[in-house]
Amino acid sequence: MTSEVFSAHLADCLPLVQEVLGHRAALAQSLTVLTAHGEGGHFGIHTDASRVRDVSTALSAVYYLHRTPRGFGGGQLRLYDTVVDGGRARPGESYRTIDPEHDTIVFFPSGAFHEVVPSTCPSGRFSDHRFTLTTWISGGEPAVGPDAHPPYVWQWLADAAEGTRPLHDAREDHDGARPVALPPPGPDTRLGPPRT
Repeated sequence: MTSEVFSAHLADCLPLVQEVLGHRAALAQSLTVLTAHGEGGHFGIHTDASRVRDVSTALSAVYYLHRTPRGFGGGQLRLYDTVVDGGRARPGESYRTIDPEHDTIVFFPSGAFHEVVPSTCPSGRFSDHRFTLTTWISGGEPAVGPDAHPPYVWQWLADAAEGTRPLHDAREDHDGARPVALPPPGPDTRLGPPRT
């Protein structure tokens, strides 16, 4: 799926998102798919490592859209804390839950363990499903220079996510979606003055 308007909104959000998350990689492309979850729709615990070439530079974004009032129940996103056990990463028992509120977006590292809990859709109508635009954003190498701190957390998440990577070629999604270039961000998209 390609949308110039949606890509422009993503690009405008990214400098602030990266600043808050301490993410310093240059982001250049995105791959977006539309999902719809009806009765029983869910997605088990996983990482998004299979969706991007270099998970240490990647972010995932989920934009929620649905009719109001909401015609479905459930469908929350759970973002798990990561535990290292015997040198291998796994999802911890603790997690944060994000409700799928219309016209909201959540960003997280693509190497983070997460799941979508089952949805209910009492009417069975497609218009009552839980819809998302799910996007995987990736790019080049982490920033270098005096202000660029080694991305230990990001690299650690990337290493942990490698064990969940069933696919090694992310040029095309399973449904045929292809990455597209992100436009440059608009002005005034950071918390503070630009870093030099």
